[in-house]
Amino acid sequence: MTFFRIQAATRNADNLLDPGHQFSRPWNGDTARTRVGVSVCDSIDDLALYLASHLGNGIPVRDGNWVIVELEADLIPGARPLDPEFETLVRPTRIVAVSPVGTDFIAKIEEAERMLASFDEAPLFDEED
Repeated sequence: MTFFRIQAATRNADNLLDPGHQFSRPWNGDTARTRVGVSVCDSIDDLALYLASHLGNGIPVRDGNWVIVELEADLIPGARPLDPEFETLVRPTRIVAVSPVGTDFIAKIEEAERMLASFDEAPLFDEED
């Protein structure tokens, strides 16, 4: 299966293939919440949605120092991701591609931000209720 993740351009993507590097932590670096497996999204659109959400919007992907890693991986049976809405935990088996975050991907994030913002603008109840 193919998955997508975002990571700092300074990180060597090949390290994801080393079992000694196949751990995930929350973005805030909380080591008490370390999990076995590499955190990924199921699609490039899901990755953009994650980065637009309250969970991933603190990652400064627009600063030019980030890459998208496409990888093949095996699912980890029974894995319990911190953000199951977006995250899947896997054991990478092959790096397919490493690409800098470009304008097309930033446009996907912005589209997801607009979509998520539209929920904030919608009234929760009918005005007459």
